[in-house]
Amino acid sequence: MENEAQNKQYKQYKKPIKNQIISSIIAMLFLATMVGCSNNKSDHQKKLSINGKTEQTLSSSSISSPSNGTNSSIDQQDLNEYFIFNIIDDGYSVSLKEMPQFTTIISIPDKYNRKPVLEIENEGFKNFNQITEIILPDSLLQIGDSAFYNCSSLTNIEIPKGVTSIGTRAFENCSSLTSVTFEAENQLKTINNYVFAGSGLTSITIPSEVIEIKTGAFQDCRFLKNITFASNSKIEKFNDFTFANCATLTTIVIPSSVLSIGEYAFRWCYDLSIYCNVASKPSGWNEKWNSGDRIYSDRPVYWSGEWSYINGIPTPNNN
Repeated sequence: MENEAQNKQYKQYKKPIKNQIISSIIAMLFLATMVGCSNNKSDHQKKLSINGKTEQTLSSSSISSPSNGTNSSIDQQDLNEYFIFNIIDDGYSVSLKEMPQFTTIISIPDKYNRKPVLEIENEGFKNFNQITEIILPDSLLQIGDSAFYNCSSLTNIEIPKGVTSIGTRAFENCSSLTSVTFEAENQLKTINNYVFAGSGLTSITIPSEVIEIKTGAFQDCRFLKNITFASNSKIEKFNDFTFANCATLTTIVIPSSVLSIGEYAFRWCYDLSIYCNVASKPSGWNEKWNSGDRIYSDRPVYWSGEWSYINGIPTPNNN
């Protein structure tokens, strides 16, 4: 009888201990599950940060290596996933292999393998029509032919001051490109053939160092309303069809430094009035520099002494 009482007492004591152990195990499993979820959430957040601040924007730090050579949030191998780098001179040229998913803004790195990115390849970003903005590196010296041809969603771009060459048709048919700015102290000498032809430009300021604007550079820019030359402009030459079919262009002031204008430079600019800072046509201007077509006559031209600025607007004196 005494043994039975002891066994009964032991079983009653053992039962709550067993329950406590089971409860502790359940609590530990629950805690481990919560930690795992937290880690998964952290990993997911890291993936989002690599893809940019939003699903449609890839930050410059996440696709480019910083100019100071320190580590960025995307490593060399990941750069190679998106870009193609080729060795040239003392640095590299670059082109885009593929667009990162959910990305509309591309920042081109300043350096690759600790050497500067100097050049955008010919056709390097051609037909990537989901790009809305390109951030060019300060190291850049040259933009190749058709580099951004038909990037139809590209809206604006700034040309770094070190760029000395922009290839033919570099931004042709960039129909959403409304704004192009040139960084101060830009050293560009020539605006090449058809560089901005068919783009959506609404205004443009030609850098002071530019000497020549080549054939069709701004042809078919149908929304171009304002062309400005720097006050110390060194421009000397407009080639054939330079501003042809800029249908909304109403006014242009040609600097006195312009020695040569090719034929049909302003053809199909139906509402344009031309103001010149010289008293008469220079000998280097083609006889058809201002020719219209069979329907529309030549555009009206006002020579120095026949016009003046009124409230900052060039106005014929007889008005």
